[in-house]
Amino acid sequence: MSKMKLYYAPPSPYSRKVRVFMAEKNLEDQVDVEIFSPYGEDISSLTKVNPLGKIPVLILPDGSNIYDSSVICEFLNIYNPENDLIGKSEERIINLRQNALGNGIMDVAFNIVSERRRDTENSAHWISRWLNAIERGLKSVEEDIAKFDTSDVSLGKISIATAVGYVDFRIKDKEWRVINPKVFQWVDEFEKRKSMKETMYGEFPK
Repeated sequence: MSKMKLYYAPPSPYSRKVRVFMAEKNLEDQVDVEIFSPYGEDISSLTKVNPLGKIPVLILPDGSNIYDSSVICEFLNIYNPENDLIGKSEERIINLRQNALGNGIMDVAFNIVSERRRDTENSAHWISRWLNAIERGLKSVEEDIAKFDTSDVSLGKISIATAVGYVDFRIKDKEWRVINPKVFQWVDEFEKRKSMKETMYGEFPK
């Protein structure tokens, strides 16, 4: 039986979210993973499967492809209906809301990283706005942390954990752990999961 293939990037929070979700769904043996940098000079093989040239992308055995990270997770949840990580009805809405918050934190953190890598002068205005968005997002998680439990796993929790981990990995502007101690205490505990340990953030291999 042909396997699926996942293009991913070690420093990408969206990639890590999918890889953690895939592991928690026990699908690792059904998906080959391949590191792909969307910043390389030749990304033609990536744009063939995602016209936007973004990571991650899941390529199915029949050659069709699925992107972005949230859609890939939805597909994997349907592909293996056991161990539902998204849920139905109210549980699904809660998960999708948490996933949206996690994605939003990833988005603004990634914007900051990209802005600071520009050759021209960085926009202090936008960096400040994005930092404020991260702060509000983490505060929202801090206020809801009583609803989180490390004994079970879901799309929403994976998204929040990988987003917070990315902020810790890339954005050193503020003492996030001091400002949001409950969030990082929860994330540190969640990071003990096998799926999280095996997908730690890193740079592209040289």
